[in-house]
Amino acid sequence: MSYTISTAFLKSFFLSILYLWQPATGCSQSALDTVFVTIPSGRMDYMETFNEVGRQTGYYFMYDSQLLDARARTRIRRGQYALLELVSMLLRDKMLDFNTMDRYIILFKAGNDRRDILEEPSGIADHYTAKGRVKDASSGVPLPFASVLLTGQNKGVSSNSDGQFRFSLSGEFLYDTVRISFMGYAPRYIPVILLINGQMDIYMEIESVSLDEIMVPWFDPLVILREAIEKIPVNYQSSPSGHKSFYREGTFKSDRVLNYSEAVFHVYKTGYSTQSPDQVRLLKSRKITNATDRDTLMLKLQAGVKSMLELDVIKYPPDFLTESYLHNLVFTNSGYEWYNSGLVYVIDFEKAQFAPERIYYGRIFIERESRAIIRVDFGVKNEFLRRNQNRFLPRRSKGHITQIRSMDYSVRYQRMGNYYHIAHVRGDIEMRIRERGKISGNRFRAFFEMATLEVDTCNTGRPGLRERFRTNTIFADHNFHYDPDFWEGFSFIQPEESLHKAMQVIHARIESTVEED
Repeated sequence: MSYTISTAFLKSFFLSILYLWQPATGCSQSALDTVFVTIPSGRMDYMETFNEVGRQTGYYFMYDSQLLDARARTRIRRGQYALLELVSMLLRDKMLDFNTMDRYIILFKAGNDRRDILEEPSGIADHYTAKGRVKDASSGVPLPFASVLLTGQNKGVSSNSDGQFRFSLSGEFLYDTVRISFMGYAPRYIPVILLINGQMDIYMEIESVSLDEIMVPWFDPLVILREAIEKIPVNYQSSPSGHKSFYREGTFKSDRVLNYSEAVFHVYKTGYSTQSPDQVRLLKSRKITNATDRDTLMLKLQAGVKSMLELDVIKYPPDFLTESYLHNLVFTNSGYEWYNSGLVYVIDFEKAQFAPERIYYGRIFIERESRAIIRVDFGVKNEFLRRNQNRFLPRRSKGHITQIRSMDYSVRYQRMGNYYHIAHVRGDIEMRIRERGKISGNRFRAFFEMATLEVDTCNTGRPGLRERFRTNTIFADHNFHYDPDFWEGFSFIQPEESLHKAMQVIHARIESTVEED
């Protein structure tokens, strides 16, 4: 028996800084001997000490968190130290060494010198892989879906829910810089070469607010939203553009993967001045199917690719971003956040009691200077889900009772060149399904996301009729094969830790079956 959930319902609801690398320029270890740090307490851990160094000197530590327990207490007494002396004391008895580049102090395992990546290579390779993990500097908690953008270029990727990112780029960008951004945090500019051939943790500091910026005036959310909608023709490109985009989707029964598919598409964006559908050409794809004979109940996403395209809320605005509907909204909270060193309006909303259908609630982020909508997080209200199960489930098993628990979406935009383009879209659906007559059931969930890897505003590349991918199909039913070395030379969003482990188990089982055959 097959169970299919459709995400096509969305349409019915939605209407540079150029870094020139020069070794030892202002970053030699001897330079650290002229920089001084005051340690305010003798009871600080490593992370607190690293943060204090960053705040006082502008030098930042980079290291793999597996090498060092950042919450361990240091044995540094209160007082003033030359930075070189302090770093040497911190690493004493830790079997670690360090090197410097630009304003970064790179820690590495002694005997596994990282200087090989800090020296100019004898030859430039075709592709390099930059990897890292984005974390909060105070808590060490991963920052999900951070933006990683090559400065001065329309190329980037997003971190996964564990804060990890993997960025494939050609050799010509080896000495460039990536900008890492996350809402509420100061952006971090990292030389690409520091992220090659290793897993570095990048710790983000919460953006400090000056007194002048604290004295920001109260604002009317309705007025700001109206201004943002009026500014759409200015902030978002009206002419076509070509996007190289990574797409993936997965379905789960409890914590077990049922289906997992991923692909790279070329998306022909028709521009924000029209609602003409975007067109897609498939470049590369793979999948894993993990269903067994015991899985009489299957969960599949119908039209997941189409839904991702229609979740572009600027191109296909939901009613809460439509001028004629704004009077039906209630603003439950409003305030400011920092993003890329600028203020952003944060507006929480839900439908008013008198609204025709109280479907959505969510949060909208609008840049203060440009009035560009840069992020929208929203969900479907539980009471609406309970009353309208049939609207979301066009096909379901008659022998089972299905309850959708939650439907949540997140859409982000990034300025690339002169305009804002869609950067990342994610949807998560959770439900409970049980057989009729039984008390207990199983938890099913599905996710789908798309991230823009590259934007080309000149060579847009409209796909021909025979090249176009049918976006309203069930992507997991396409006949793709799983290849563990599939993404060599491609950028993509790394699987989360839990998903990665589940996929490893599946792959090991597949290999075992092949060997037995």
